[in-house]
Amino acid sequence: HKSNESVPFEVGQPSSVPYEACADAATNSWYVQYGINTYDYDTDKPYHDMRRNQPDCFMQIMNGGVPACFDDNWYSENERNVMYGWAETANYTHWALNQLECCQAHPETAERNCAAKYSAVAGTIMSYMHKSNESVPFEVGQPSSVPYEACADAATNSWYVQYGINTYDYDTDKPYHDMRRNQPDCFMQIMNGGVPACFDDNWYSENERNVMYGWAETANYTHWALNQLECCQAHPETAERNCAAKYSAVAGTIMSYMHKSNESV
Repeated sequence: HKSNESVPFEVGQPSSVPYEACADAATNSWYVQYGINTYDYDTDKPYHDMRRNQPDCFMQIMNGGVPACFDDNWYSENERNVMYGWAETANYTHWALNQLECCQAHPETAERNCAAKYSAVAGTIMSYMHKSNESVPFEVGQPSSVPYEACADAATNSWYVQYGINTYDYDTDKPYHDMRRNQPDCFMQIMNGGVPACFDDNWYSENERNVMYGWAETANYTHWALNQLECCQAHPETAERNCAAKYSAVAGTIMSYMHKSNESV
C-alpha cells in the first residue's frame, strides 16, 4: 500500500537479439499500461494500481515467466468473480498474445516452443475467465533441431491438446468446461517448460481434496511426465540435465499425491 513511495520503472538497453528485444518491449509496455497506469476502483482501498491485487502475476511475468498465480483454492463464487475481473483488467491475455506475435515475427531467434507456449497461456487464461468461446487457437511453430527438445515439445503439445483443450469436466457447477479452467497454473507451468507444481498444501476438507485428486487424474499429468521421461531415455545425448531423475520424480510425486503409491513410478 505504498504506491506514493513507489520505485520508478526503468528500462535499460534493449537486447541485440530480435526476438528478445520484441518480447521485452511488449512486456515492458504491458507492465506500464496495465500494472502501473490501470487502477482498481472496486475494492475497499480504491485508487490503487493493479499490481496490488495479484503481485505474484506481475512479478512472474517481469521475471520472464508466465502468470501462473491463479491457484485452485476453494473461493466463494463472489471471490472467484472478483479474481476473474482482476485477470481481465490486468489483461494477461493481451500480454500473452503480444508475446505470440514476437514468436511469429522472429522465429529464427525465438525461444523454444515459443508459439505453443504463448498461445497456450493465452488460451488457458481465457478458459480460466470462462471465455472459452473466445479462446485463442493453439499454434505450434517450427520444431527444435535438437532431438531431445523436439521429442519433449511434441509430447507436451500433444498432451495439452488432448487433456487441456479436448478433455472436459462435467462434475462442477459450471459444466462442459475444459480442464484448463480447473487448474490453470498447472497448464501454464507445463507449457512454460516447467512442471505442474500447483497443488499447494492448504488445509482442504476431505471432499475438496478428493475433487482435486480427480482433477489431477483427469488432466493426466502423470502421462505427461512419463512421456517426458521417454524422451530423456530416447535422447540421452541431448537431454536436459538430470532429465530421467526429474521426470520420474515428478511422475512418482503426482502418483503419491493422488494416493496411488502402489502404482508409483
